[in-house]
Amino acid sequence: MKLNKRIAAMGAAVMMMVSMSALNASADPINITKTISGYSTTCSAERSGNSIYVSTSISSNSVATTVSVSATYKHNGVYVPVGNGNGGPGGCTTPVSKPSGSTWDSISTTHGVSSSSKTITNAEWKNKGLI
Repeated sequence: MKLNKRIAAMGAAVMMMVSMSALNASADPINITKTISGYSTTCSAERSGNSIYVSTSISSNSVATTVSVSATYKHNGVYVPVGNGNGGPGGCTTPVSKPSGSTWDSISTTHGVSSSSKTITNAEWKNKGLI
């Protein structure tokens, strides 16, 4: 009887650890495909911990891409704006972060290929479940 209780307790502990690791695991990226400058462009975003990583990518490594993000998080009742941007050939990524315990309120991203760009609005990202 005691052995069965110990086995059950160990099983419950393992299940709790697995559940906690799943909560801390990175989510799969959310992809939105747009045509920019004639290129099929993958605009993606992924939450990981207290950060959101936003990317622009195309199939050609010789074409300039850009990405910028403008977001707001709520911390202790105050809305705080954050933003970042990056560029590179064929694809680029940029992060925005918030303090632990705060919540994301809004996000909009701009993805560029050559000299053209498209913005993905807060509503589109919310609809896809990013925030």
